[in-house]
Amino acid sequence: QKRAENVQSVPVSIAAFNAASLEKANVLTVMDLPRVASNFQSVRSSNTGSTRIGIRGVGSLANTLIEPSVAVFVDGVYVPRSGSILGSFLDIEGVEVLRGPQGTLFGRNASVGALSLRTAQPRNEFSGELSGEVGSFDRYKISGHVNVPLGENVAARFAGMGQWYKGPWKNRLDGKTYGGSDDFALRGTIKADLGN
Repeated sequence: QKRAENVQSVPVSIAAFNAASLEKANVLTVMDLPRVASNFQSVRSSNTGSTRIGIRGVGSLANTLIEPSVAVFVDGVYVPRSGSILGSFLDIEGVEVLRGPQGTLFGRNASVGALSLRTAQPRNEFSGELSGEVGSFDRYKISGHVNVPLGENVAARFAGMGQWYKGPWKNRLDGKTYGGSDDFALRGTIKADLGN
């Protein structure tokens, strides 16, 4: 209904998760969401443009020919191709999975459901966080954010993430390792409350 409400009083099947519950369940990308959101499926093919997001077993491929049937939103902005959200979450505050047709509020591409990602917003306090990870197959990750108040009603938040992953598959013919990735992401947000 485009307003803040108690999820338990909204007459829609919603699965909502905050940042703490996502971190506890080790949900790092949209591909990990089925661990916590029942009836949510995400299938990635070799072509990221053909990524399939489904709810209750129904969903279409989000390629250039077919409009997706599960609408994806980041901070209320529609993302027409679900393949563009496959990267690691960066400073996410919450995730909502809305099951069932959502065409009234979210448009024609939400005939099966909607996925809403909310990034963390700047607050009027000085705070920050830095975390690092080391994993198998030469995987290293560092991420963090800084929240800075710029005035009485103005604040800024800067978030960044870098991940280096060599990959699990080694080709003995050419000696190269496959399946890895190097990911970098930065985001800056300024929030100002200047009255009506």
